[in-house]
Amino acid sequence: MIRHHYLDIPVVTSFKGAQGLCKQTLIGKEQAAGNFYLRHFSLYPAGCTPRYSHPREREIYFLSGAGTVLAVEEA
Repeated sequence: MIRHHYLDIPVVTSFKGAQGLCKQTLIGKEQAAGNFYLRHFSLYPAGCTPRYSHPREREIYFLSGAGTVLAVEEA
């Protein structure tokens, strides 16, 4: 089992079309997780992400704060 504290995971802050966003990949390819990713995002006040879509399932879990999520169901 690999164990890390999330504060020890590198933070990515540069994303095309995003503002005030930080991302950490807690579990992904580097941990041989196949198609599974667990990421920690921080979105700061007045921050935003661009609209995007993909065929994969996503889960979003908010720890604190408030915001708006646009979710479009694909046919």
